Amino acid sequence: MEQHTLDLDGAVNVERYGSDGPTVVLVHGLGGALLNWRAVAPGLAQGRRVLALDLRGHGRSAMPRDASIPENLSLLARFIEREAKGSVTLVGNSMGGYLSMQLAAQRPELVESLVLVNPALPWTYARKVDPVVATVFGIYAVPGVGEFYLQRVLSRVEPGRAVGQMMKLCGVPPGDMDPAVLGAHVDLARERATSAPHRHRAFLTAARSLMRGLAVRGLFENALHRVRAPTLLLHGDRDRLVPVASARAVAARRKDWVYDEWRDTGHTPMLQSPDAFVRRVDRWCTGRA
Repeated sequence: MEQHTLDLDGAVNVERYGSDGPTVVLVHGLGGALLNWRAVAPGLAQGRRVLALDLRGHGRSAMPRDASIPENLSLLARFIEREAKGSVTLVGNSMGGYLSMQLAAQRPELVESLVLVNPALPWTYARKVDPVVATVFGIYAVPGVGEFYLQRVLSRVEPGRAVGQMMKLCGVPPGDMDPAVLGAHVDLARERATSAPHRHRAFLTAARSLMRGLAVRGLFENALHRVRAPTLLLHGDRDRLVPVASARAVAARRKDWVYDEWRDTGHTPMLQSPDAFVRRVDRWCTGRA
């Protein structure tokens, strides 16, 4: 694994795995970081070149302007153009899945195939939404209230505990994670608490931009049906953040996509079941099965 920083109108933190073969780009979700992929990236890099990046204002990447969906779409396109010699397989989780789908719709020449891992999808597709998640995102959506909640409430939670709470929300008991991967997440949370004054603004900008993009169902449907890249949609049936009913509805609209629903799995399968994740994505990348 190689770590480096690119200058793409601001510092972008990147990790590279492997050196030869087709290029796979890993795109994390809202509030996440490239560390979300560290348990699976080495396995995916067998015979491939795997790149993981921190999006604007996330992880160790800078936020020269904002962390909105349009800004990160632009970043992702420029990243692929610079780092890949051709089209890539995009693997995106949560917000990263939404970004990957949008890029495939808007810039099809950059995307050879897609793996959407519990992607952010419209809640209107589902009859039931987790009440805790709905309440928290309702708070994030309100200007002033979201800022107060992050600065005065969540900032008081010790970083190690905050990481543990987030992992549990995503369906990953911290005790089940690779200790090195968990420790890297905790170290990053502590680092950002003292050296990333933009972290709350980045999170809220990204969250509000994502919610706006999902709220207009017609616009989402338009992008959904414009995707021409072969697509694997992988979703956990115990996802509290994106109801599995939303994934089922999308799969029904895109019957040409391959849909895999994982039992007893939450929002981040690559952290919860890394070995199974590598096997499934490897099979997709190798044979589109």
